[in-house]
Amino acid sequence: MKKFFILCLCPVLIKPVMAQKDMQVTVKEVIESMSKGTHSGFEMMIPEQTYKSIKGELGKYLRKGSKSKTEEVNGELIIRGAVVKNITHLPLNIYVKNREVTDGVVLTAWFTADDETFYSETANPLEAASIKKYLHDFGVQMHYEAVNEMKLNQEVQLKKTENELEELISEKQRSEKRIKEAERDIENNKRSLETTGKLLMSKEEELLRQRELVSKISGTAGDEEKLAKSNLKKLESDKKKLEKEQESLNRKNDNCASGIENEKRNIDRNLKMQDEKKAEIDKKKEKIKAITRFLESIK
Repeated sequence: MKKFFILCLCPVLIKPVMAQKDMQVTVKEVIESMSKGTHSGFEMMIPEQTYKSIKGELGKYLRKGSKSKTEEVNGELIIRGAVVKNITHLPLNIYVKNREVTDGVVLTAWFTADDETFYSETANPLEAASIKKYLHDFGVQMHYEAVNEMKLNQEVQLKKTENELEELISEKQRSEKRIKEAERDIENNKRSLETTGKLLMSKEEELLRQRELVSKISGTAGDEEKLAKSNLKKLESDKKKLEKEQESLNRKNDNCASGIENEKRNIDRNLKMQDEKKAEIDKKKEKIKAITRFLESIK
């Protein structure tokens, strides 16, 4: 039954709880038609409920203390030989009809020992008062369960929102960590670039001297010329490697800087979402407080 309440109460959750604070279980005598004719009965309004959601519990309530079974005939829930000692020592036949209304369900119940004379406030004031209490106790129980299910559902939603806020806080911390890592990488790359720049300057000087040497001995066709040209090629290759390394370090720094900007934008969005979640949490907490106050007022 508990699981079913969640489904049944979805429309109810849309209504402001405080607007319903004056909604309580009421029982009054009525004269209405039923399967045995038109007789005095007792009408009860249960807020926040539907007949489908309370039918099973109603059957249990009527059968309590007796071996009789309930049956439904043409929209009437009937039990014959019910034992309700708080009303009378006699076995009772109880007939219940239901009517859905906007704010809940209306049950009309007729009580009789012989299907001819039905209990009424005029003829049976003591029994009628007991019948009202009997119905009222059931109605309050069902009303309380419905509203309590609303509270439980709101608490689940609150926990979900609090978890979402915690995830946002963690994500912000991860972004801040990524920014610090990127900043450290930039500093390390800058030091590497400084070293590479010095090596390039040194390599340029070596290349200049080697080119002068090759130019001097060019045309000698000796081993010295071959070695000088080989060394020149190696120096040129080393220079290209250093230039590529320099380009790579610059690209890494550009990527790190871009990543930092992205993370900063993520943090800005994250902080706005955190503010929204905090406001949502505050509203949910207030709603739970209102439902709790409403629960305490059910009678």
